[in-house]
Amino acid sequence: MTSRIYKLLRELKCATALEIAEKLGITRKSAQTYLNRLVARGAVEKRTLGKRAVIYCAKDGPGGGPRGGSRSAVRKREEGGAYRLCTATRRRLTHVLEMLMRDGCVSVGTLARVLNVTHTKAYHMLRVMLLLRRGVRVKIGKTAVLCRDHEAAEEAISRIRDAVHRLVVANGMKYATALKILRAALEDGNAYALLSRFIPLRRGMKKFPPLVLTFINAVLETLYGEPLRYGNRRIYVVSHPRAEYHIEIVDSIDRHAVAVNLPSDLAATLSGADVNEIVLQALEQLLQRYRS
Repeated sequence: MTSRIYKLLRELKCATALEIAEKLGITRKSAQTYLNRLVARGAVEKRTLGKRAVIYCAKDGPGGGPRGGSRSAVRKREEGGAYRLCTATRRRLTHVLEMLMRDGCVSVGTLARVLNVTHTKAYHMLRVMLLLRRGVRVKIGKTAVLCRDHEAAEEAISRIRDAVHRLVVANGMKYATALKILRAALEDGNAYALLSRFIPLRRGMKKFPPLVLTFINAVLETLYGEPLRYGNRRIYVVSHPRAEYHIEIVDSIDRHAVAVNLPSDLAATLSGADVNEIVLQALEQLLQRYRS
């Protein structure tokens, strides 16, 4: 089973213990045990992903894999079902890279739709791409966007700002709102083609989801500054587009350190143990109580 898990992890590049367990039809505890063995052998690297999740990544190079396992045995393991799952995952990652090479940037929502996966899985893929240093993340409003690199991200932001400002000028707006921009975009082929790559737009829309309105409001704020507020409405006074604005481009996963004070007797007992792993397991068990 250890060799089979390593083979699967080599195909996936990186995965959580739960993902490994689901793909191989074993319990999470068993997957965790085998993964820890691979970590101890130096075949797998254990990394912290986000606030509390742990991800395991296969190491490449000589001696990276577990001992044993002939070519025929590997072939049999591939025929056992894990190979098909890994092939699907590899194809999905390849598809994402192709999209980035072609378009430069793609939103998580578009990834979910194109790959036919949930939004959560699409966002997880974005995080894995960052972990593998294969892209950068941009957040516009509440919309997460994966870009090929910093240059592609800056180009996408510039194109979106130019498209929105062009709609403002073309429609003679002195005061712009997200609703006005979206209605104008539905009638403009170029703006529609660009914006629909990042937010869910379709011809004939009468109402727009809050996520879409938030996206356009964020773009308008980079162009014209803070809006005037009338209740829930945000109205932007049209002026010359601002050259200075802030949209963060992130090229790595956020990491959070947790400091824990241990009693002296417990600290002595845990001497030489992987304290980080113990703390993570304790936190995970505590959080599980609130989930159930």
